[in-house]
Amino acid sequence: MNRSVYLWPFLVRCTILLSIVLLLGAVNAQAQPTFNKAFISDTIGPGSISTLAFTITNTEATPVSNLAFTDNLPAGVMIATPTNAFSTFGGTLSAPSGGSTIGFPDGILGAGAVGLITVDVTSAEPGTHMNVSGDLTSSAGNSGPAAADLIVDTDRPGFSKSFVPSTVSRGSRSTLTFTIDNSANPASVSYLVFTDNLPAGMVVASPANISTSGLVNGMVTAVPGSGIIAYTFSSGLSNISASTVGTISVDVIATTTGILGNTSGELISALAVLTCGKAGAELEVTSDPLGLMKSFSDDPVPPGGTVTLEFTVTNSDREFAATNITFTDDLDAALSGLVAIGLPVNDVCGPGSQLSGTSLLTLTGGNLAPGASVTFSVTLQVPAAAAIGSYINTTSSITGEVDGSPITGSPASEILYVSPALILTKEFIDDPVGAGGQVTLEFTIHNPSPTYMATDIN
Repeated sequence: MNRSVYLWPFLVRCTILLSIVLLLGAVNAQAQPTFNKAFISDTIGPGSISTLAFTITNTEATPVSNLAFTDNLPAGVMIATPTNAFSTFGGTLSAPSGGSTIGFPDGILGAGAVGLITVDVTSAEPGTHMNVSGDLTSSAGNSGPAAADLIVDTDRPGFSKSFVPSTVSRGSRSTLTFTIDNSANPASVSYLVFTDNLPAGMVVASPANISTSGLVNGMVTAVPGSGIIAYTFSSGLSNISASTVGTISVDVIATTTGILGNTSGELISALAVLTCGKAGAELEVTSDPLGLMKSFSDDPVPPGGTVTLEFTVTNSDREFAATNITFTDDLDAALSGLVAIGLPVNDVCGPGSQLSGTSLLTLTGGNLAPGASVTFSVTLQVPAAAAIGSYINTTSSITGEVDGSPITGSPASEILYVSPALILTKEFIDDPVGAGGQVTLEFTIHNPSPTYMATDIN
């Protein structure tokens, strides 16, 4: 008997089963997500900041899980401060400020979705820095590495910034300084522009106390109370000369507590469309359970003029009232002859409180409900012989009691600016004039201050 007659049905069944298995395998196979990265901008000046962006794309109709990768930055490149680390999908992103490793251990990406991870990095070492990440792995398999190059080029200035002091109490002033470092560049750079949007809880101080050095034909805009600082060219060709370091300083005030990270927009040479990178820094703002803030609300003030000194006292305890609140403020120590007028006044910080004194201000008997704050002010007389300049005015520590226990808060400081007053003159420049004729009246406004801009003139 021919055995092939009996084997044929068996072989057909095996072939069908194998085809079904292969078909099921083809149906269940899932393409790995694509993995890409880029530096934005990919060319910066020494010491500037660039944003490293990772893009993960799932082209399949089913979600992918267990997404993970590690990126060891090349030598000379580190994670910036602040990091501005950001992720659009689940998972824990590790990117410590000043570190050299970015880790993403466990992410999930929906069907047909695109995920984005960004981290700010910086480098002060000129050259091309090749950055190849580790493999992206997931429930769909191994997607391989992602690669991009960061170029640090001395043909453009580096851009950095700092806060001095870097730690302040809430309501205090710090000086934000931008440094444009063209010292490694043998050529000048023209038409520089940038904008810095301050973080929430930080505003331009009043006065802003704007100052610049090493820059030519530039203009700074920083309106007191606003959250924007901008620099642009005004005229001429050169903003910073070859082999030069330029700085821009603006005073800011912190109105909230915590670590306030501030990264500027890109510094750009508008004429050559030359990207130079961003600048970043952090300001630490502290707060006491019993807080004291102060400000001169209407300076600069001319010698012999008056100025308003404003205090704000805050009880941060949400459960208990603060009582027996007291502090002193030695005005004469800031500016000899500076005195308060119109004192004493009562009930400025709760019933029974009093603000008194002339050259030495004293608050006694203050009390505040849980979580409450109060603001009060006093008028100061500036001596007519006061020299033009700035005067630091610092209070004592503020003390009181909360729930029967003594409590102490930090001193409050602010700067009083004494500046010459505007001078207004007028003249009829084409008289005598006959009856019925016309005559020209000319007004001249002179700002004698070598430092401060005059605003709100009326």
